[in-house]
Formats: sequence, C-alpha cells, structure tokens
Amino acid sequence: LAIYRMTDAQLLKAGMEHDRARALWGMGRALVALGQLAEAVPVLATSTEIFAEARNVPMRCEVMLRQAALQAASGQPMAGLNIARDVLALVSRGNWPVQQARAHLTLADLLMPNATNALVHLQAAQRINDQLNLPELRLQLHQRLGRTQLALGLIDAAETTLQAAIREIEQQRNML
Repeated sequence: LAIYRMTDAQLLKAGMEHDRARALWGMGRALVALGQLAEAVPVLATSTEIFAEARNVPMRCEVMLRQAALQAASGQPMAGLNIARDVLALVSRGNWPVQQARAHLTLADLLMPNATNALVHLQAAQRINDQLNLPELRLQLHQRLGRTQLALGLIDAAETTLQAAIREIEQQRNML
C-alpha cells in the first residue's frame, strides 16, 4: 500500500494518468485486502474515471468489477449488481469476450445464494470460455459452477465439475 501511494504521487506529478490509473487499481485492491473498504471506494472510482477518459474498456471494466464486489462486501449488494450489470452492458457492445465472461462470473457471485439466477450467468460465461479456451477462466468457472450445482442439490454434477476444477489446478501447477 505504501508503494502504491508513493507511486501514485509520482505519477500524478509526472502527468502519467494511464499509469496512475493502474497504480490506483492496485492501491484499491490492497486497501480491500487490508479491510479498508471505505478508503478503497474513492481510489477505485478515480481509477475507473481515468480509464474511462482514456477509453480503456478492458481496464475500466476490471476496476468496475472490483467496485461491484466492494459494494456487495460493504453491505450494498444492489449497488454491486448494478455496477456488474453496467459492465456487462458496456462490454457486450464491443468485442470484449474475456471481460464479458468476467462480468458474468461476478454477477453469478453477487446473485448467490440464488443459485438458479447465478447459474444463468455461469452458463453464459461457459459459452464464452468454450470459444476462448482460457485455463484461468475455465478454473474459475468450474469452481463457481460446482458450488452452484451443490446449492441446487445436483450432487453428481457438482462432483464432476469440481473434479474438473481439480484437474485444471493440477495441470496449471504442473506447467509451473
């Protein structure tokens, strides 16, 4: 956090706004990890504004999804859902499949414990990942889908899905 703050000050002084937005994104993540949620809100908001001004849709959406989770963690679940829905609408207008999948995953997280509604977004993310075939996304999808299937009482399906998540983790670990 101290390094992010120092970097932010230097980048602000140098007028390097895009790099500053990245530093603020990191600072916001650090603040969330430290449980300083109220302080993270304006930091992430500034990062989002800078990325919006720069028309950097992927990074803007990443920060907005972090804001959505932050709102939910701060006791504002509807605000979080609205932000995640805004992200999905924003990336659906362009060719941003990774961000679309991440928006669907975030919406699924925010909609739980309503497993039926969460499942709709997980299935949408799965359709996207079937085309992209990204291991990290596939792992996140399997983990969430398995938990959702458990919540729906689909024990056999959940076991199969969670076993797939384990295989994905083992494959990634073997690559390392």
